[in-house]
Amino acid sequence: MVSMGKRKIYWVFLLFICLASVWFAAPKEASAKTGRGPCGSNASWKYDTKTKQLDLFGHGVVKKAVHIKKRMNLKRKDFYVEKLVIHEGITSVENHIFKNVRFWGEISLPHSFRKIPAGMFRDLDLIKRLFIPENVSVVEEPAFWRCHLLREVSVSQRNRHYCSVDGALYTKDMSKLVYYPQAKESAFYNIPDSVDEIAPLAFAENSYLKRVKIPAGLQELGGGAFYGCISLESVNISELYKLIRIKDFQSDFSFSYGRMAATVGQRNEGGEPGYNGALNEGGYWNSSTEKYGSLGTFAYTHLSSFSMPDSLQYIASETFRGSAIEKFTIGRNFIGGINFGREFAQNSVNLYYLDLRRLSLSSGNKKYILEGNILYTKDKKILCQAVSDKRYRKDTLVIKKKTRKIARGAFRNISIYKNIVVEGDLDRIAVSAFAYSKIQSFRVKGAVREVGMGAFMWSRVQRWEYGGGLTRVPANTFAYSDLKRFDFHSEVERIGNEAFIGVDLMEVSGTDSVKKLGHDVFGECNFLAELEFVNLESAGIDVCDIHTKLIVPETAAVSFPFNGHESKLRDWIAGRIIFIPSGETAGKCQEAASLFLLGLSYAPFMLQMCLQL
Repeated sequence: MVSMGKRKIYWVFLLFICLASVWFAAPKEASAKTGRGPCGSNASWKYDTKTKQLDLFGHGVVKKAVHIKKRMNLKRKDFYVEKLVIHEGITSVENHIFKNVRFWGEISLPHSFRKIPAGMFRDLDLIKRLFIPENVSVVEEPAFWRCHLLREVSVSQRNRHYCSVDGALYTKDMSKLVYYPQAKESAFYNIPDSVDEIAPLAFAENSYLKRVKIPAGLQELGGGAFYGCISLESVNISELYKLIRIKDFQSDFSFSYGRMAATVGQRNEGGEPGYNGALNEGGYWNSSTEKYGSLGTFAYTHLSSFSMPDSLQYIASETFRGSAIEKFTIGRNFIGGINFGREFAQNSVNLYYLDLRRLSLSSGNKKYILEGNILYTKDKKILCQAVSDKRYRKDTLVIKKKTRKIARGAFRNISIYKNIVVEGDLDRIAVSAFAYSKIQSFRVKGAVREVGMGAFMWSRVQRWEYGGGLTRVPANTFAYSDLKRFDFHSEVERIGNEAFIGVDLMEVSGTDSVKKLGHDVFGECNFLAELEFVNLESAGIDVCDIHTKLIVPETAAVSFPFNGHESKLRDWIAGRIIFIPSGETAGKCQEAASLFLLGLSYAPFMLQMCLQL
């Protein structure tokens, strides 16, 4: 009986402990709290923690940001907005005034509201429905970009500037489609025949649409109109007879834009914009900026083919980035560039993003000529694009003397050739021209005067021969390729960052002209025993692998990592960087190398001692 009594007491005590722990762990309801604050001289806000409603009072345009959390000293878990009410008197708001607001709910606009700015919903992007009142006369583009949950936009019938049809926003005269909601779940949409203009980013990132029918008389297709419509399979673009240009959406308007958007990077060593190392399929990213670069009109769609209408003359560079197009037809009147011209240009399209299997050229085109699967400019001076059409598979492709330039990405990912022979001189091999290709041998009988960054990176090229002419090898030119030997012909003066990184080079010659080396130029080149640059003036960090002996003049300015410790590090890396001495024998340098290697053997022991301290 005693044991039974003790057992009951034990279980009662255990139950008490469990209930107490649940009570202490349970989130407590924050006491209701109302806060107020200014957002400029003409407006103020009020926030209620119980109703989660944010009210905005004032007159005119609100220009200063709302700071609820900071003003009310709220914890993040207690602060979010379920309803935003903008009261009468306010006519508009500046971009970013809600940047400190955690929003999830609905928005009420007053009758006095006149302008919806492009960035208004940047921080209110979880809105599901929006009613536009009667006095709104301006909706800036793209006002609703990245409102992924927005299913419907409705408009007051008394509004003289805009109207809504099936949840999509149009101008009152139905001549312009302003916005099609991103969360609208229809698979097919037929744009009314009255529409002659589609706004920029109008359909962008709607993941439900599969087919869209555009009026044949459409004159203006806004940049990025179908960007990120990942299910889109069909658009009747070939039927349009007034469309002259397809543009990218370009803006310097600074706000975040999601994982797929491209951004403009800073110019790198070679002067190429937006390229820093390897090409990134998501765009050219620069961490120091959050600005749009170019959002292509059909980028990241599921289109499998594209046929230009005869009226079309220009297509912007990023139009097809990341799309699934395999068949492409160039129209009769197209005069824009293909894979050449300025990066992010509005008049030159990049086709090298695509895995093309068929390329056609309309008869009567005066700009281009198609020979088999190779597209040239009419004068054959520029080789624009090679297509992986298996009907033209052969071991060796011979490029004639007329051709002086190989365009950006022209042979990117090409797998139907093993050897390329160029019979004449090349003025330029552009950025990424042979990147990721299966070409094993590249031979130019004449000179090569310029090579773009990443031109042969990740390619299978083992043999690369040319008749001289180069004075600079830019960044990433041969990075992670299969190259075995390279001759600088005693003409190259500068070698860019990571130009040969990850390459199994066996031999390098003609280096006596080299004056400047970037960082990691020969990094991970494990088979290079020795590199000698007798006229080197400066070099970056980690020029070569730790197993490679680097011999440079004593006067060379060699950079080391960890600024401020150059003198110590000079001793530390003495084994792999040997300075050509004045008045000393090379034997002493070899002795320094041996000491370095001996020091490495003690490194684990020294590290252990440091950890114990």
